[in-house]
Amino acid sequence: MIMIPLTNSLSVATIDDDDFIRVNNHKWFLKQSAYTFYVCTCIKINGYPKIIRLHRFIMNAKKGEEIHHKDNNPLVNEKYNLERHNSGSIHIKLYHNNKPRDENGRYSYA
Repeated sequence: MIMIPLTNSLSVATIDDDDFIRVNNHKWFLKQSAYTFYVCTCIKINGYPKIIRLHRFIMNAKKGEEIHHKDNNPLVNEKYNLERHNSGSIHIKLYHNNKPRDENGRYSYA
């Protein structure tokens, strides 16, 4: 396990050792989505900037594939904690199953 520092947070993301060389070529930051945060980077694709989420980057996710954090913690991006789903509906059922929320309605990871 390797800890990846985040540029806009004191938090760190964890990844597998074998992903370090690819991941370390980028600067990573926390980005808020509707009810949670994701670890992201910005890369250029065809000359245009695109935000990529770390869990999708690690799993080489294709369009339409969902990557689920088994422990619902987006800071833990080790492969044992990530699983691929082709159906968004299965991912939504897993993702929203009894997750604790903080006072702002965001999912809690403490």
